[in-house]
Amino acid sequence: MWWGLRRALNHILGDRMEGRISGQALDKLADTYVGRPTVGFARDSPDRNSASSFGSGTLVRYGSIAGILTCAHVVTAVMKQKVIGLLCNGGSETQNQGIKIECSALRSVVLRGDCDEEDGPDLGFFMLPAHTMNTMEALSSAIDLGQQRDRHDQRVTAKTYMEAAAGMIGEWTSEPEVGPIITKVTFTSFLMGGEISPLDARGGYDRLLFTPGRIDNLPKSFEGMSGGGIWYLGLNGSEESGYAVEERRLMGIAYYQTADRRIVGHGRDSLYKRLLPMIEAMQ
Repeated sequence: MWWGLRRALNHILGDRMEGRISGQALDKLADTYVGRPTVGFARDSPDRNSASSFGSGTLVRYGSIAGILTCAHVVTAVMKQKVIGLLCNGGSETQNQGIKIECSALRSVVLRGDCDEEDGPDLGFFMLPAHTMNTMEALSSAIDLGQQRDRHDQRVTAKTYMEAAAGMIGEWTSEPEVGPIITKVTFTSFLMGGEISPLDARGGYDRLLFTPGRIDNLPKSFEGMSGGGIWYLGLNGSEESGYAVEERRLMGIAYYQTADRRIVGHGRDSLYKRLLPMIEAMQ
């Protein structure tokens, strides 16, 4: 199976909303700082004539540990497979961007509760073998989780910023293109602007709500985005001079879709104070 990946960038319509900024001029910045660390999970069909999306994640490094942040229900589903595909998000759309790995080679940790799905907790992490991580970084990029943790308690200061969520969209997976030698399936990575707002904590785990912007071509469902990152990009510059990214923060991990198509995620306290100690223990 030959796997390609198409990137779809969508932002809030209109120039500004309470400091948030969006537009086509920022597509490249968003793709570089948010799109490239975003990865997807995929699996072949039993007859190997098709493939399906299996969730999303964020490629990270933390000291000597390297792997993928995601949510617990994605980890559980992946580990039931024998082989899983990892979709990178930085290479050319004309090249194979899927890396297959035996699930027995993956180490994982999960934080998952017995409450309703919307309440959580629902966080997970895959530790990748060194050679797999090196291959993925050649096609995409990883964020430094230690740097993100160190900024956890620091206030954001940028007056102009973007908030976004990223991940794979299952319903946008292409039909297989069967060739004489290979079968090609194309997945779509979706990066959308929106607004982050706090939700009440449940069971000691903080939560946030991501509301998509006024986007015409939203998918019918965000299935496939589970485990993807929810981001803040602080910007400096102007429309006249252009913008640069002053600060990038991973604000949370998506794990649930509401009935009105908003995304619930765990926030930074859950990520850095609850999940990160479990990742540290994997060394």
